[in-house]
Amino acid sequence: MTCMFICSKVEDVSAIDIDELVMRAGHMKYTKQQIIVKEVEILHTLDFKIMMPCICDDVQSEFYNTVYMYHFSDIELSIIHEVAKFIDFQCMLLQYSSLAPNLDDKVFSKQLLKYAFEIISIKTLNIIIANNLIDGNKLWIHKKQDLLIIKKFFSILNYIEYKAEKNEQKESSLQDLMYQLYNDIEIEKINGKHLRKLYPSLFKVEMSDIIKEIFQKKRYY
Repeated sequence: MTCMFICSKVEDVSAIDIDELVMRAGHMKYTKQQIIVKEVEILHTLDFKIMMPCICDDVQSEFYNTVYMYHFSDIELSIIHEVAKFIDFQCMLLQYSSLAPNLDDKVFSKQLLKYAFEIISIKTLNIIIANNLIDGNKLWIHKKQDLLIIKKFFSILNYIEYKAEKNEQKESSLQDLMYQLYNDIEIEKINGKHLRKLYPSLFKVEMSDIIKEIFQKKRYY
C-alpha cells in the first residue's frame, strides 16, 4: 500500500490523498503515520532512486542523438516519424517480456534502434521500388529525390551498425524476443488489442511480412 502511495506521487498528476488511501485501500487497518514511516523506510532502502532509466529511455536517447546529426526534408521527416513510432512500438512490446538481468541495456537499445531503422528503411525502399520501373534486373529510379532518400537512410543505418557494439548472442536474443512477441500479438496469444489500436499500420500484412523477412534473414547470417 505504501509503494502504491509512492508510485502515485511519481506518476499521477494528482497523487492519491493519504486519507483516501487509509480509508479505501487500507480499510482503516493502518494509520497515516504508519504509512509515512514505511514510506521513509522504503525510500532510504532504495537510496531515493525511484526513477531509474530503462531500455526505452536509452533507445530514445540513441535515436535523438543520431537524428540530430542529419538534416531532413519534409518527406524524410515523415519517415523519421515512422521510425520513432516503430521504436515506441518495440518498447510497448517489451512490456510483455521478461528481459534477462545479464543483458546490457545499452547494447539492447542500440539493437532496437538498428531494427527500427532497418525495418522502416526496407519498407521505404519497397515503396520506392513499387513506384518506379523495373527492367529486368535493373531498377530505374525516376526521381532524384527518391535516390537521395535511399542513400541517406541506408547511410544512417550503416552508421548505427558501425556504432553498435558487436555481440552476436545479445543481438540474437533481442531478435528472437521481438519476433516472438510480434507473432504472439498477431495470433492473439496475448492481449494486444490496445497495441493494434495505437499502431494499426504495424499489423498490416505488408509490415508483418517485412518484419518476418528481416528476422528470417538474420537467422542465416
